[in-house]
Parts: sequence; structure tokens; C-alpha cells
Amino acid sequence: MAELLNDYGTEIKQQAHGNNEELKRGSAFLKMAKSLNNVTDALYLLRPYDVMENTAYLEKTIRQAIPVLEDSPRSKPLEFLLSRILDTYTPLSASPEELKGHDPIPALRKEQQMIFWYYERDLWVQTISLTREWLISWIMVWFGEKEVLEKSRREGYEKNISLFVWPERKTEKTEWKDEDIDRLMPVEQFRKLWQNVTNSRNDIDHAGHRKDSRKSENLKQMIRNCVETIQELPFPTSLEEH
Repeated sequence: MAELLNDYGTEIKQQAHGNNEELKRGSAFLKMAKSLNNVTDALYLLRPYDVMENTAYLEKTIRQAIPVLEDSPRSKPLEFLLSRILDTYTPLSASPEELKGHDPIPALRKEQQMIFWYYERDLWVQTISLTREWLISWIMVWFGEKEVLEKSRREGYEKNISLFVWPERKTEKTEWKDEDIDRLMPVEQFRKLWQNVTNSRNDIDHAGHRKDSRKSENLKQMIRNCVETIQELPFPTSLEEH
């Protein structure tokens, strides 16, 4: 879609012959094409916070362009395309306040929507990769953490999750008790979820270069099960609810 917008904008500008209105319309299409490219790049490269920010800017760009385009018969065929772009991507947008505030819960909810967005489009690698990182953030929020992107804090929670889920593999013991997790979801369900998320993500990352690699359909079913589980997970109403 971005390529179509770019080609259309380039053609309009080339045929404008100094007509300022046509030059504006061409520039509007080029600006939308660049904004859409930024969104799709962030989506495919798993940059969820960039997706939220870039999608908000894309929506703003399209809505600003509509008055410039609506008087042009040449732009009419693309009205449906612009409407489709808005319908497809704007559910993923987030305001600067949601992204830069001290409450990570709104962005966490938006990330969950992004997981479903990937899943609905059969983007399995992105689905499970984001699910794994989202689960760590989800746990952190329930434990009252504000800085869910802080590397050292994430590593600490990831370690505790691993110790809790696979206690038999570790010489260390987790500081968490069953009741810490049971208030969020059944303990065994949590263990199974993290095992499935981690195993399927790792299996994909190794790109079939192991003798015990799962078949594609088995991986897809594991990911489906994970998505269905996180769809039911509760959110705290505030960070104080931990």
C-alpha cells in the first residue's frame, strides 16, 4: 500500500507542471507513504512502541491530507485505500501521554492488541516473540513495576519466572511463592503458558536446526494456545493493585 501511495504521489508531482494544488496533493501522498512505511517497518521488526507512535502519526497525516485530496477527481479512487489503512492500523496507535507517562498499563493493553493483530494475520514469529516479552511486562506490572523497559529489572523478573517455572532445573530458588502467581492465574496454567511460549519461540529462532524441531503445524497450535490463554489474562486497574 505504501508503494502505491508513493507511486501515485510521484506521478502527481511529475505532472503538476507548477500547479501548486497538484504539488500539495502529490506531497500529501508521499508523506502518507513514508508514514505507512515507518509503521510497517516497526511492525515487522517488532518495535511495539515505535508502532504505537508511528501509527498515531500516520493517522494524523492521513486526516490532515483528506481536505487537500477531497477536491481532486484523481484522488477519489484512493479514498477506499486510505479508509482501509486507517481501519487496519489505527487500533494500534497510542498517544504520547500513554507512551511517556508513568503508568505502563495503557501501553501494555495496546501491546496485547498488537499480539492479536499479528495472530489474525498469521504472522507467527512476531506473535510469539512479542507474547514472550509481553508476559514479562505483564508480570512486572502486577508486581507494581513502572519501568517495564528497564533492562536490569526485566532480567531480574525473567530469571524469577524461569526459577519458578522450572525449579527442578535450577540450583537457585525463586523468591516467589505459589500465591504470588495464583492471585493472577492458576499456577500450573502459568507454568504451562511460559513453557509453551519459551519453547515455541526458541524452536522458531533455531530455524529447524535441531533434530527435535517441531513441525510447523505443531508450532502453530502451540502459539494458538498461548494467544488464547493471554486473551483471558486480567490487568490491574492501577499499579497500586499489586
